[in-house]
Amino acid sequence: MNPAQENLAKLIAENDLIFALGPAGTGKTHIAVVKGIEALKSGAVEKLLLARPAAEAGEKIGYLPGDANAKLAPYMRPIYDELDKAFGPGKYTSMMETGVIEIVPIGYMRGRTFDNAFIIVDESQNLTREQTKMAITRIGKGSQLVMTGDP
Repeated sequence: MNPAQENLAKLIAENDLIFALGPAGTGKTHIAVVKGIEALKSGAVEKLLLARPAAEAGEKIGYLPGDANAKLAPYMRPIYDELDKAFGPGKYTSMMETGVIEIVPIGYMRGRTFDNAFIIVDESQNLTREQTKMAITRIGKGSQLVMTGDP
C-alpha cells in the first residue's frame, strides 16, 4: 500500500463514516473492499453490503433481463473484481446466496436500517443529494459506511 492507501485503511479502522475521495485508479474501492472483508472475517460485522449507482458512461445499454442482481451486475463488476482478488474467482457467490454479501440497489435502501454491516457505496459522486443523504442515514448499530468517489 502507498501512504494514501495506508491512511485510508487507518481511517476506516477508526471511523464509522468515511468519504474516500480521489481520482480513478488510486485504490479507494480496493481498500474499502479489503477492509470490509477483514471486518466480515473477524466477526466485527455480520454482512458486507455493496452499492453502486447504475450510472452509464455515456452509453445506453437498455433493458437487462433477470433479477436485481443480474440487472446490476454490469455496474457492480468493479466491486466483483475486487471480491475475486480477495477470495479467488467466483468464491464470493456462495456468500451472496446466503445473504452474507448483499448487493443493495441505491433505490432499494430506503426504509432499511443496516445493523452490524460494512457498507460500501462505490462511485458515490454519481449519487443525487437525496440518495447520498438516504445512504448515510441507513447506518445502524455496529455498522460502518465507506463512500468512495472522484469529485
